[in-house]
Amino acid sequence: MPDGSLLSVLWLLICVVAVSGLAYWFTKFVVGRGLVGGPAAGKGESLTVLAQMPVGKDQRVLVVRAGERCFLLGATPAQISTLAEFSAEEAEIWKTPPGQEGQSSSFRASLINVLKNR
Repeated sequence: MPDGSLLSVLWLLICVVAVSGLAYWFTKFVVGRGLVGGPAAGKGESLTVLAQMPVGKDQRVLVVRAGERCFLLGATPAQISTLAEFSAEEAEIWKTPPGQEGQSSSFRASLINVLKNR
């Protein structure tokens, strides 16, 4: 292999390592600290999906809490629509952990119960 092509391969390898290192640094430090968006941007406000239910192919209905407000959203691949907004009292039902309000148990618990009764 001539000297020029070895130098070209080495230069290409150095460039790939440099680009990979910069990409890692950007995602780890810049986005992680909230300087450009990402999880730490918008400190003080939290966005949480409290419940969701599929209603069709690529369509969902979601209950989302944004700060102190709760919304019922319809999500499709093309758009997200606000269906309703809940008051703080109405949103309390979504904040309770599942299974504490007399709902049906999980599949695993039901299966264990059936196997015990067998």
